Amino acid sequence: MDQYRPPHGLVKQQHVDTVLQRILLPGDHAQRGHVSLLLESTGGATADFRERMVLPAGHTVSFCSYLNAFPAGYWARWSILDRVRLSLEVVGNAVVRVYRSSADGEAEVAEEVRHQGQGDVDIELPLTGFDDGGWYWFELSPQKQRNVELLRGSWNALTPAPGRAAAVVGMPTFNRPQDCLATMRVVAGHPALRAVVKRLVVVDQGSDKVTAQPGYQRLADDFGEQLLVVDQPNLGGSGGYAQVMRRALDVPECEQIVFMDDDIVLEPDCLLRGIAFARYAAHPLLVGGQMLNRELPSQLYVMGELIDRRAFTWLKPSHSEYDHDFSTRPLRETPWLHRRIDVSYNSWWTCVIPRTVAEKVGGPLPLFLKWDDVEYGLRSASRGFPTVSVPGIAVWHEPWWKKDEENNWQTYFHSRNRMVAAALHGRLPHFPALFGAHLRDTLRHLVSMQYWNVALRGAGVRDFLQGPDALSSSLPTARQRAARAFERFAPVTGPVEVTETPLGDGAGDLPRQVAQPPGTSGASMFRLLVELVRGCLPVSGGHAGHGHPRLSTDQAAWHVLAALGGAAVTSPDGSHWTLRERRPDVFRKLLAETLISHGRLALAFPRTRSKYRRNRQRLESLRRPSIRKSV
Repeated sequence: MDQYRPPHGLVKQQHVDTVLQRILLPGDHAQRGHVSLLLESTGGATADFRERMVLPAGHTVSFCSYLNAFPAGYWARWSILDRVRLSLEVVGNAVVRVYRSSADGEAEVAEEVRHQGQGDVDIELPLTGFDDGGWYWFELSPQKQRNVELLRGSWNALTPAPGRAAAVVGMPTFNRPQDCLATMRVVAGHPALRAVVKRLVVVDQGSDKVTAQPGYQRLADDFGEQLLVVDQPNLGGSGGYAQVMRRALDVPECEQIVFMDDDIVLEPDCLLRGIAFARYAAHPLLVGGQMLNRELPSQLYVMGELIDRRAFTWLKPSHSEYDHDFSTRPLRETPWLHRRIDVSYNSWWTCVIPRTVAEKVGGPLPLFLKWDDVEYGLRSASRGFPTVSVPGIAVWHEPWWKKDEENNWQTYFHSRNRMVAAALHGRLPHFPALFGAHLRDTLRHLVSMQYWNVALRGAGVRDFLQGPDALSSSLPTARQRAARAFERFAPVTGPVEVTETPLGDGAGDLPRQVAQPPGTSGASMFRLLVELVRGCLPVSGGHAGHGHPRLSTDQAAWHVLAALGGAAVTSPDGSHWTLRERRPDVFRKLLAETLISHGRLALAFPRTRSKYRRNRQRLESLRRPSIRKSV
């Protein structure tokens, strides 16, 4: 598989007060998927180092790429800058041609410079006319049939940034010590990043400790006082990030707080870009990194997301797509990538939070995991601090589909914390949309024979109704509570054998009217009601028997599973199957529990919502909970 590997070797330190975005070159170790993020076309160029490229005569190299083009629309909208400078150091005779694009992807030549000999090429470019989006990029063409060398390049501001580049970078970790150490090594090996990181905080919440790993001590000696490892019980992502923020605010010179996941693959320049964007922002804001696919490095998995403030579900912003592969659809040929998008929040795989925001907004809520980043983004925006997810600032992260969250204990936190976020940030007249969506989805999981999922969603609703006091006090035991709810109806699972294949059409020999999805919302509701009645009845006829079909995840829609007596559904990554079987006694029990819990939710939500809002300040406080001393 085409795996991205982080840069190795030393990188020249540049003037961090003016560099917005350094030009990144593939180096001698880059994989094909990574190259497509750096160069649109190589023209036969070779880059043995991260800062030096040799361009053969007669070829043009284009830097119209996700990581090297300049997202002018975002800088024009959010920063204090009205001009930027492209700075290159070139050896040889070459033409530098700068392009600019509009929000709909139409491109034109903005500047053209002919360079001779060895020296700097500096081109000033205005940030006007980018109201809705657009990029700058450049091409380099050797002249006179001679090779040309590019020694360095960057997009710069004309004046130093306000304030200081002084960051505390932090990541919680839970039994992923090797991933954590890999990220630490990347930070350690980048002098420009080391120069602005005042402290690297690792919050270790697992039993397989980072400090016990081979190679840790050498890293610790290298970092010296820059490194702080905090050992604490497993308080989830929210508890880990709260510790990071608390420790960051204890560092007087800290101006930026950077949250990172422990299982990312890091391009260190992206952290420098995020810090620069935060410093040049016209007003304080959160700078989010976008998500690239760790399994397919050339794929932009998530560009940014919105939250539906009625049903509290995720939405894809207009003019964006999931799973965009730059190796097959480069930036120049993808018009939607040129339009600026706005987001509701940014996940904490990487997010830069200015100190002033943390001081005024507070810390993450004690949610353990799921929705903590969403809630923080919504809270920050409500207090005047928006979130911007900036192209070219990104990390590689495991895609969500590999986690298979519908079939494990994390469903509990999705359910409970979604309600908490809605209580704090939703309007009461919109509650019916949230209620209807949650009940509908729970019943669909029920007819899909995902009994563990239904139990977890019900537990989440019940625990939400216990109010904010229970939310805080249960943080140290939240993981175990969710696991117990899952174990009530834990499914039978098994590995997928190489010789096994799912059904070809996902419906077996089912009648066409059953295999096809309901055509309208009314038809869907009627079909769901029919299947709820059928699920309460004894298994008979076509629902009985032990020869359960094998379905892929894509094939296992609720309306298909509802018509079966059972099925073995393959996990999204194809590694194992989960057995789903019709069990009328369990079905009736969970249906009753679901109707009771949602009935209570409908009656008690307004009162419970008021409780959460009255306790908002306590929930946001960084003084809870008590944390063990660092090691």
